[in-house]
Amino acid sequence: ESWAVNWESCKLADGESWVTMIPRAEQTKSNEPLIVNREKRRNDINLLRKNSRQTSIQSKRFRLEKPLQAEHYDQEKVKMMTKNILRKGKDTQNHLKYLRNAFAESCQNIDAFLEVDNALYTLVGYLTGNNTTLQLEAVWCLTNITANENQNIETFVKATSAYLITFLKSGSVLLQDQSAWALGNMAADSHNIREILKAQGIVKPLTELVESDVGEVVKSSLFAICNLCKSLQSFVPLVFTPRFIKIIFKLLNCADTNIFIVGDIAWLLVHFSWNKSGCNLSMEYDFINVLMKRVKLLSPGTQEYLFVVLPSLRVIGNVIGNQEDVNNLQLDPSLFDDIVQTANTILLRFRAKEYVIKECLWMVSNLFSCPMEDHLSNEVVLRDVQKVVFNIVSNFKSSNRDIQKEAAVCFCNLSHQPLMQHFKDILTSEDIVLIFMDFLRMDDLDLIWISLSYFDLLLNEDKMKIIFQKHNGLSYLEAFQHHPNENIRSKSFQVLQTFGTAHPS
Repeated sequence: ESWAVNWESCKLADGESWVTMIPRAEQTKSNEPLIVNREKRRNDINLLRKNSRQTSIQSKRFRLEKPLQAEHYDQEKVKMMTKNILRKGKDTQNHLKYLRNAFAESCQNIDAFLEVDNALYTLVGYLTGNNTTLQLEAVWCLTNITANENQNIETFVKATSAYLITFLKSGSVLLQDQSAWALGNMAADSHNIREILKAQGIVKPLTELVESDVGEVVKSSLFAICNLCKSLQSFVPLVFTPRFIKIIFKLLNCADTNIFIVGDIAWLLVHFSWNKSGCNLSMEYDFINVLMKRVKLLSPGTQEYLFVVLPSLRVIGNVIGNQEDVNNLQLDPSLFDDIVQTANTILLRFRAKEYVIKECLWMVSNLFSCPMEDHLSNEVVLRDVQKVVFNIVSNFKSSNRDIQKEAAVCFCNLSHQPLMQHFKDILTSEDIVLIFMDFLRMDDLDLIWISLSYFDLLLNEDKMKIIFQKHNGLSYLEAFQHHPNENIRSKSFQVLQTFGTAHPS
């Protein structure tokens, strides 16, 4: 039996998607709306920009035997197999195999295992014994136990994690691989458990494994590091040493690096780009350009495409969003066009995957806050950006309110561009205006603020004012003068002033 289990065969703990969306970090300033901190004032124009996003990588991974065994795992048989391993015999390995597969099926099987007296003590005994075959089976059991959302996870961690960390430094590649995987599942559980692992000295041996010549070991160690870095302040400074940064940079630039290793590094860089210092180093090492080159080599129809492209887009969004002055950010022209083309591919091909569309639009909204004048002077790039805008329009008409919100921010940021005239007909079309007016009727303060920002930017356009008057837009602005939120009141008054300066022909 091979222990080099293909990464592609891993069962994900929470369904089929590689990612689950998490909210953007909420940091507020006294002069900004409490609902969202992505407003920047520049040249008296309100620009909607987004904060960094943390990782949304699937936290836990089961390890399944390949080919999968078609077997039913019931709790009574789990108890029987557990009693069998209490007495080591010639069939102990098969009994442990049954248990680790049963643990991957349900939490109830783990509970049944713990109901047997001395079950955990016996498993630890195999973990620390001198039979390497049974050692590996015991670690595999722990891998699948900790991949579940089990209330007893801390009990398993305290009983076994110190041994697993020791195995990271062992001479056995198979044991290193499986131990890193199990520790990665433990690290995914909670900040408290990550702190336990930190106190036990997990960082140094785990980061050293990234230099392994064995791909499976590198994958498992990167997976564990990703989950440790969920505790940003505790682990990111410890993990991202100059040596470690050079190691992952080398891996990204090596054409032979397994694409799933590239994906895990990309997710890791999402953590790294969470703050300004990490973004600056990301720019220094040109991580964005390197990631986009890898993305261009992938076919959108492959499983690994989204696993690599989603974190890459998030790193781009983080780097842009963390700039002190986005005016000073000059993206390489070829890189800018690569990003735009990738966005077009995603918005066209993955319409059925709403979490993918939302993520892509978030990145595009930040991209549109960058200086684009030089890029748009190139006709090829201009056409690519126009395609993106048409795709955004399509998503703006979606019934998904979150997607509409991300698309709306894209429009707001595009509206402040000096070459906005290339997109004016789209931005001021009646169907788009009516959706923004619909937002003014919502209870969502974020949507109201975005809509008011849009009208503040564009109501000096004659066409816009006519549409706005036609659909009684002034009544909304007047009503907002009595809104309980001070920021909404202030913003609506600002829009009223803009409205008053517009002169239709």
